[in-house]
Amino acid sequence: MKRTLLCLLLFSSLCLSLPLASAQSGDVSFGLGTVHDKATGSGLDTNSLLSCSPASDASCVLTGHLAGVMMGFNGNFMLTKKYGVGGDVVFQPARQNFAVLTPVSATNSQGENIQSRLTFYDFNGIAQPIKNKRLAVQVFGGFGGANLRFYDTLTGSSTIGSSNSSQYLSSANHFQLHAGVGVPFYFKEHFFVRPQFDIHYVPNLDQQYGRDIVTQGMVWVGYTFGGQ
Repeated sequence: MKRTLLCLLLFSSLCLSLPLASAQSGDVSFGLGTVHDKATGSGLDTNSLLSCSPASDASCVLTGHLAGVMMGFNGNFMLTKKYGVGGDVVFQPARQNFAVLTPVSATNSQGENIQSRLTFYDFNGIAQPIKNKRLAVQVFGGFGGANLRFYDTLTGSSTIGSSNSSQYLSSANHFQLHAGVGVPFYFKEHFFVRPQFDIHYVPNLDQQYGRDIVTQGMVWVGYTFGGQ
């Protein structure tokens, strides 16, 4: 995660250090949004943590779908009025439950969950067919990676309070292709809000979730350098 953020910051700094007189603009932005992929329908064995079938295995629990809040950082540089390059990092700021191995109940004071956290990073080409002082239409397409990290989390309660502990289990890295459409609205000179819809094609993600295609919706707030 730290290495990915460093690469994006270096990429953005390089773009913004180029002479803006030879280009239309550059921008940086911060975004919040959501992500979605359906569940596989299969399960995780509570003893071995291997894939299993809930219909035939009593120790098998269903794995969940991908959902939750996403946070991101983005940098774009328009080489001409209509074409540019950019990059971003989008990640889940909080972990989500991937599989509930042992739920907390009236008879069980300690629970165990497998939790996950997803990170996307993209390097994109940008096409901007429409641009004026109030708004623009931007189409993004590129490639990058997806990192899915897993943690084993224990929660418990007793007469002296509650406890929570977690340890890193493993991670899965995937190549991914990215496409998106965004519409930045300039509400003040150099400041914009950009709603954006994205699709990530992540080969082999169906080993953890139901599809290789992940949908994402973001709202970016940013600042444009150079001319509008």
